Amino acid sequence: MNNRPVIFGIGEVQNDLASSDMQPSLIIRDFKSDKLIYSTSPEVKVQYSVREMQNTGVVYHGIVQEKSQKLSEFDLIFESVGHQLQIQLSDVKEQPGYELLEVKLPSVLSLGGDDVSMVSFFGGGRLIHLKEALPEGYTFNYDTRNAAALIRANDQIVIESTCLDDKLIEAVYENDKVRTANLGMVLVNRVRGGGKVVSIPVESDHK
Repeated sequence: MNNRPVIFGIGEVQNDLASSDMQPSLIIRDFKSDKLIYSTSPEVKVQYSVREMQNTGVVYHGIVQEKSQKLSEFDLIFESVGHQLQIQLSDVKEQPGYELLEVKLPSVLSLGGDDVSMVSFFGGGRLIHLKEALPEGYTFNYDTRNAAALIRANDQIVIESTCLDDKLIEAVYENDKVRTANLGMVLVNRVRGGGKVVSIPVESDHK
């Protein structure tokens, strides 16, 4: 059984199936050496388990290890509230000397098709038509509003963070000449320090 967090859709809007292969990733800082540890490294393993499951949501528990040494653990909470899917990083625990900086969810919303458009609030705001967009992606810090949207026919789905330190991912992927619009989120737990400066914990209510 694969307990890795995957979002297949929100309400009646189904995500593009290709997005299910985009795994969450994270960054941990080794305070003593001031080096960053990436979950994509072959020496790092992130194991997920389902801590709690209800009709309206699920709680995933993640444990991060490097060479069998536990570095950190955390919960990712996915809860359906009305027409919203709320995602929260919670109950972060760090081993002495290690700082969990962020958890990246590369794909929260994704739609494919020539009738899809992406609404971006960054840089004054733009409406991006998927059939005219270049296959590229960006990660944005907070700007006018920490939000973006995908539109298709009668479907309008919005991603928004209530935490000013979180980041948004906006991307267009192309596979075999088929394009997919994708929105993701980086949940920031600490703003990185440097040298012997401790990384600053940020607002814990990431939704």
